[in-house]
Amino acid sequence: QGLKLLAEETKNLTKGAILKGEVAFKLYDTYGFPFDLTADALRPRGISVDEKGFAEAMAAQRARARKAGFGSGQEKLAKVWFDLQEKLPATEFLGYQTCQSQAKLCAFVKGDSTVEALNKGDTAFVLVNQTPFYAESGGQVADVGTFTTQTGKAVVEDVQKLFDGHIVQHKVRVTEGALHLNQDVDLSVTVGLRQKVKANHSAAHLFHKALQEVLGDHVFQKGSLVNAEKMRFDFSHNKALSEDEIHQVEDLVNAQIIATTAVLTQVMDQEAARKAGATALFGEKYGDEVRVLTMGKNTDGSAYSVELCGGTHVEKTGDIGAFKVVLETSISAGVRRVEAYTGLAALHHMRGQEQSLKKAAKSLKVGPTELEGRIATLLEDVKTLKKELRTAKQSGAQQGGGQAEALLKEAQTFDGGRFVGAALKGVATADLRSLVDDLKNRLGTGIVVLGSEVEGKVSLCAGVTKDLTKTYQAGKLVNIAAEKVGGKGGGRPDLAMAGGKDSAFLPEAIAAVRATLI
Repeated sequence: QGLKLLAEETKNLTKGAILKGEVAFKLYDTYGFPFDLTADALRPRGISVDEKGFAEAMAAQRARARKAGFGSGQEKLAKVWFDLQEKLPATEFLGYQTCQSQAKLCAFVKGDSTVEALNKGDTAFVLVNQTPFYAESGGQVADVGTFTTQTGKAVVEDVQKLFDGHIVQHKVRVTEGALHLNQDVDLSVTVGLRQKVKANHSAAHLFHKALQEVLGDHVFQKGSLVNAEKMRFDFSHNKALSEDEIHQVEDLVNAQIIATTAVLTQVMDQEAARKAGATALFGEKYGDEVRVLTMGKNTDGSAYSVELCGGTHVEKTGDIGAFKVVLETSISAGVRRVEAYTGLAALHHMRGQEQSLKKAAKSLKVGPTELEGRIATLLEDVKTLKKELRTAKQSGAQQGGGQAEALLKEAQTFDGGRFVGAALKGVATADLRSLVDDLKNRLGTGIVVLGSEVEGKVSLCAGVTKDLTKTYQAGKLVNIAAEKVGGKGGGRPDLAMAGGKDSAFLPEAIAAVRATLI
């Protein structure tokens, strides 16, 4: 939609023209286009962008946001946050260098107001002058950890940026004592979780490049999530990845991991980053200075992956440990999603797959390497048995038809119509019911009561045609027979079933029903 707007606004502009600043701001505010992305898109056509007009539109929007209580592109904010933005300097991020630091407690926000102290059990937002905690951004989840002062301790549960990173808010829950404003505080990120997140984030960069090598340059990131559990990566592609393509990508990524090359980060201006070949991720907003992340090596010694990224990353590719794709699916037209594990999580996943394979092989009494052949044999057996079953059913239906004809010849007449009753042997319950239905249809008007003995157990079925159900009830008729064989049953007025245990009295059971009718 943003590209359509850009095309519409510039269709009449020629080389040397200037795009209005308010249009560039609309692209930024509504569609997520950073100013530099718009400028890059127009540069080949010789069209520039009114940067001053853009800045004025941004300032006007911020003024409106302050008045209305909204931050540009953010959730609704209380007035307290705008006051703190003006009062406090920007939070300095130390997390690229360390996971621990000291800081000053600058503000507590509880509800929509600032407070002077936080006590045990309180949940609130805390602002400090500097922090090693990474705030959720660019698909990377926030760090967690602890705040510790001389008088109390709090658990950091979430970290978010406000006003383009000017303020970093730490959501904390006080677990011991109390925290007081302006105290010195020791900040500690949970290192184990940070390391897992870093491994997954760095793997995402290698994966992006490997995808482009295997599938083509049309592949572009459409979204991502990196946390301590997994890497999730959405990308442009119009069909599912084949198993071979997934394996090729895995091999490329793992080759870079095994090579254990240093991961380099450089801070430079955007023009220098472009010249270095850095890939900018669509939808991300970048400042005048950007962080260029270089990972891996090609066979000619050149950098494998070069992208702009503000996230935290491993120091060398070997720290990722291993890479394994566990899911590939579609999330929308032309967009695929892959989920993958790294390090021990990848090992545990593969170990789980191995255990499942061993259990399946054991249940079929073969070794894991023989499982595929055994399954193929079983599938062929099932195919053969299904064919034999169809043949048997067809034969049974033919026999049932012949049996029905023979029973109809023995039908007797009573006041309401014709009666068919018989004691059979070896007819299963389901087949007995089908035979009764068949006979009812053939009679037109009448009653059918059949009994069968299979391995000493008796099954009885009574059927009454619809036109006779006001006079004769199938349930009553079947129970007359069931009493003789030591059983009981029930069902609908037109069809009822019963069971019994005294098969020797089955002929008497049928005779008892006949006696009530004739």
